[in-house]
Amino acid sequence: MRQAIMTKYLGPTNYLPARVRVWCSAKKISVYWNYELNPEENHTYAANTLVELLGWDTELIGGADDKGGYVFVQVN
Repeated sequence: MRQAIMTKYLGPTNYLPARVRVWCSAKKISVYWNYELNPEENHTYAANTLVELLGWDTELIGGADDKGGYVFVQVN
């Protein structure tokens, strides 16, 4: 079953550093922001981290959505 993967930037708080929330129907996780990467690379990294965690053997393609996040879909 193919699932879209969505991401959203979460800014730092008094208790947590900046991070990317990444989710699909199967699971939801947060990945810490890497300041050595640009925003698109951070969202892509987070989506790929979720794919690895779920054990999926797939490639993703994605882009920005109109709410400030990104959406990724499986291409194979």
